[in-house]
Amino acid sequence: MADSNSKKPMALLLLVVVAVLVVIMVSGGEEAATSHATITTKEACDAAKGTFTPAVEAKEAEGDTPAVEAAAAKCEAPADYSVFTVEADCKAAFGTYTPAVEAKEAEGDTPAVEAAAAKCEAPAAPADDAAADADAGK
Repeated sequence: MADSNSKKPMALLLLVVVAVLVVIMVSGGEEAATSHATITTKEACDAAKGTFTPAVEAKEAEGDTPAVEAAAAKCEAPADYSVFTVEADCKAAFGTYTPAVEAKEAEGDTPAVEAAAAKCEAPAAPADDAAADADAGK
């Protein structure tokens, strides 16, 4: 009997350790960004090929120094997505990548294919909530 009682605390400890590990794995830390607007760190903005503007603290006017309004950190999307010709760079910037196409001559029933360079296009702008509601007939 003494043997089985000494195993209970060890089993309980193992259960607690496993539960803590599961919670850590499920929480996974920071959520992945889905657009430049949701990025708040310079490192993440640089990785997403954006332009980072750090947060500014509000300051009251003092003497000749004017007041400063507070501003949150923000990440601006790239102005020109055409510079991203590599798929990884385009996807990192949340763009839509179209791979290059090689030219092919027509053969039998298969039509000719014109060559096209790889390209990256800016993501579609999110629909304005009011416009989306109007479109839905609300």
